[in-house]
Amino acid sequence: MFLTTVDRYILRYFFKAFMVLAIGFLGVIFTGLFIDQFSRVADLSLGKGIAFLLMQIPQFIQPLLPLSILIATMMTFWMLIRQSELIPMRSTGQSVWRLFRPLAFATIGIGILFITVLNPITVALNKHVQNLGFEYGLSSKKPFEFSEGGFWLKEKGAKDTMILFAKKIQQDQEKLHLYDVTVFLTSFDHMFKSQIQIEHATLADQILTFENLKIFSPGEKIKTVEKQTRSTNFSLNKIQETLSENDLISFWELPALINFLEKAGMNTRRQITLLSSLLFFPFLLSIFSLLGVAFSISKHVRHTRFFIRVALGIVSGFVFFFVDKVTLAMTHMGTLPIGLGIVGASLIVLFLTTSFLLHKEDA
Repeated sequence: MFLTTVDRYILRYFFKAFMVLAIGFLGVIFTGLFIDQFSRVADLSLGKGIAFLLMQIPQFIQPLLPLSILIATMMTFWMLIRQSELIPMRSTGQSVWRLFRPLAFATIGIGILFITVLNPITVALNKHVQNLGFEYGLSSKKPFEFSEGGFWLKEKGAKDTMILFAKKIQQDQEKLHLYDVTVFLTSFDHMFKSQIQIEHATLADQILTFENLKIFSPGEKIKTVEKQTRSTNFSLNKIQETLSENDLISFWELPALINFLEKAGMNTRRQITLLSSLLFFPFLLSIFSLLGVAFSISKHVRHTRFFIRVALGIVSGFVFFFVDKVTLAMTHMGTLPIGLGIVGASLIVLFLTTSFLLHKEDA
């Protein structure tokens, strides 16, 4: 059998601690959101206000998971030691690596569940929250969106609102070319004004230049215009930054987005880094769990040194988490190679933790 009685026993303690921590952390986050955004949602009904806050909670799951798993692992071994169950396990020849095995599979499974299921759900909720915030007048809506069919852009101008869709885009140094473009112009009260079919458009220096236009307006004949310009607040850098925001792009959308941007000749470093970090996330959780084992495996629970080690483990987890985020940011900026930036800090922690546990086993 894949899972032995000892494995199931350890996992029962682990998931019990993990669920308690998860509920506690999410409760604290909801309270913080309520206090922080109370003035913003005060004008909404009670049901809408609570729903709006609850839908924001999933975006905090990813940063909380590593620390939750670290603490849950230490709580697991604390309960085993407290009930004098760890010593009998060890006396039967169970090594620390054998005791860690079920936790490794569990944490990797949690990571896979997150990137394949929870991450897309979180992104969908973030988009819905953004739309609701825009509808309620609580926030502004992101002006760019990617779909497999092409590139969407929305902007409110001085006289109307423009919604632009381009099937293909191509970067040429500091200029962005858009092909097979459709533009919808609406009034500020959402009344349709006109539709424009454009063969080619360019974005440079916050100016949109349209070429070979066909303008369709209600009650009017089709107009053909050779060239037209429109000022905009958009820039190439702003578009690239928005398309790399991980709260609006799911794990399953990233490969298509990378392919779309590569065909456009745009820099895809941010998107590749994001996809790589998500793929490595299950193993990152497993390393946090191993770190928890290193700081909590002990023979006695009442000894002061045990609690000091647990405290040091939590501090070390925070430091590891911080360094991992710093290296990830440096990777985004191009300071570090993508591979080194994603796994560098984790490999150092894995090496130190493994060396410590090997030394402890030999002792």
